[in-house]
Amino acid sequence: AGVGGVGVGAHIPAHKALLAAVSPELEALVAGADKKGIVRVEGVDAKGLQGAVAFIYNGTVDVPRADLPSVLRASDALKLRPLKDACLDSILAALGASNALRLRGLGASLPSAELRDAAHCLCVEEFGLVAKGADFLELPADEVAELCGSDDLRVHSEADVLEAVLSWVAHEEHGRKGQLLRLLGCVRLGLMTAETLSTQVAAAPLVQAHLSRDASWQSMINAALAHVGTPPAQRASLPEGPQTRPRLGSRGRYVFLVGGRRGSNPRATGKSWMLDKLNYDWYEVDSLLHPRKQHGAAELGGWIYAAGGWDGEQYLRSVERFTPLEDRWERAPPMAAPRGSFGMAPFGA
Repeated sequence: AGVGGVGVGAHIPAHKALLAAVSPELEALVAGADKKGIVRVEGVDAKGLQGAVAFIYNGTVDVPRADLPSVLRASDALKLRPLKDACLDSILAALGASNALRLRGLGASLPSAELRDAAHCLCVEEFGLVAKGADFLELPADEVAELCGSDDLRVHSEADVLEAVLSWVAHEEHGRKGQLLRLLGCVRLGLMTAETLSTQVAAAPLVQAHLSRDASWQSMINAALAHVGTPPAQRASLPEGPQTRPRLGSRGRYVFLVGGRRGSNPRATGKSWMLDKLNYDWYEVDSLLHPRKQHGAAELGGWIYAAGGWDGEQYLRSVERFTPLEDRWERAPPMAAPRGSFGMAPFGA
């Protein structure tokens, strides 16, 4: 007996009894075979069908990486769960910034929540890279708004989101200029500086060309300027709005543990560790110059500071700072007096 893919010209020899045994969907298709014993499969392309039949016979997915989405679609259409799991494992292993948007779309169309969620997480974690790819420029407006408006977006600054929005509109300006105001509403303008709002937002050629006389835009930019102009002490008491709420992703991908003591051992340690929240793995980083516990620690300007504490013999007034980019601790100006068991936090950052 054979399996034929309708509309793709594929004819793949296979045993009907074997096909009927692997899933109820295939059993129904086999029951409807024509007089020549041909089983016709709708909605599956040739590469996907060939991969599915090969898996039924040998239990492995041995196809080029580019064909995996076709095989995954076939597994979903034929309800072959083991094949679907094998395809997902292979696709997720190859997931990266260059293909995350395509795989996000594939996961949504199947639908496969597992694939869609994994690809979406990578899109928001690596937005800076994803937004610079050609796939981003081809997204529909609703998906651009979903990504750029996400609270989970991890960006160095809102200028990254602004650049992505302007690039997307400029790619097909005539057809997309009507989406500019809506998408600028996804940028947290209230988290930018007054200089950035003036020089990069209000003065952007696209904004000047299409929104300079728009009352809604003037209201949006003026509200952002008013928020930025509010003194920090008063700003903290203001309610968060859609354009002033910090993104969860902007609060960091990494968690650092600095010094302290190990278990019940009373001695101070200089060991430091970093948690990468993308894969939830811990990595040891450079050790403190001076072991310490009961110290203060805080992040400011991309540096992690460790101050004071107890080294097992005395309270310290020394201060160190760590740069993650160089994986290196260095000395910083010391405190005026030794101190331990105190709170430490950045201010005015």
